Amino acid sequence: MSINQNSKPLEYFGHTYLRQLIVLSLYSGKSIVVKDIRANETNPGLASYEVDLLKLIEKITNGTEVNINKTGTRLIMRPGIIDAGEGAPIEHNCDLKRSITYYLECILLLGIFGK
Repeated sequence: MSINQNSKPLEYFGHTYLRQLIVLSLYSGKSIVVKDIRANETNPGLASYEVDLLKLIEKITNGTEVNINKTGTRLIMRPGIIDAGEGAPIEHNCDLKRSITYYLECILLLGIFGK
């Protein structure tokens, strides 16, 4: 399966359903742009646990590119291949602001279709 990197990315607004958007982007191979992430709140941008989740996704995939602007209110993700890499163990310290289930939901959904 070849991933068409030249296709126009899908655009979304806000942080709602961010985990599901990430998983579906990896399933479909389509790039996503998420704009106005908490833009009107006192602490705009991605939360620390969301950035931590994106780092974990980069560890368990091959070729995924994640770009976050300086304020954290815009995320661009170009998905790679779901592959943890030759069965090597992956270590990741999860942000304590969310339970382990926050991370496991994504990992389990991606693990089903991994190499």
